[in-house]
Amino acid sequence: MSLFDECIEVLVENVHVFSDSQREQVLSDFENSFPFTEWGRIDWEKVSSHAKVHTVDEIIR
Repeated sequence: MSLFDECIEVLVENVHVFSDSQREQVLSDFENSFPFTEWGRIDWEKVSSHAKVHTVDEIIR
């Protein structure tokens, strides 16, 4: 059994594996939603509304 198959087996209900076209669409949407630097990171200086967070709880509020 491959490592990928083992991960899917362990996660059971908490995982959804996208098809290639779904994966490409998610990636395209993400890339179109944020400005990126030449080295592939989000260029936060160009994002008008953002805040630093340190925990997941800060995001949920």
